[in-house]
Amino acid sequence: MTENGNLEIGALAGQLLEEALGEELELLHSLPHMEGTPGIVWNEERARATPCHCTNDICFSRGIIGTLSAEQRTWACNPRLEVERPGLRRRMERWRQAVEKCRARLQQEAPVDGPKRIETWLTCMSAELRGLRDAPA
Repeated sequence: MTENGNLEIGALAGQLLEEALGEELELLHSLPHMEGTPGIVWNEERARATPCHCTNDICFSRGIIGTLSAEQRTWACNPRLEVERPGLRRRMERWRQAVEKCRARLQQEAPVDGPKRIETWLTCMSAELRGLRDAPA
């Protein structure tokens, strides 16, 4: 197989993986926002070594779970890549809408114990993401 063929297969595999893990990754990245915190750095070296992908003020970086705070963007966005694909930009904006709705819902319901709070958050995010994904563009 040619090098170009390998690149095409790699790109297709990456796209399929992204689609298959889409909702699970979106749910994982939403967890820090349950309490309004910045992204959780799990691998600072990787975050510094890879670009961040942004649309407006939403930025994601490998090595950080959740979106980056303004301070995190100063050291993790080297370089900062603006997302240009319309579908991905729309998906990121819909993710932000789901976070805002679920944060408001969580404040209204306010379960006291940790596990119930996380369950409420993830249930809400899952339902919102599914509803937004099915909504017309």
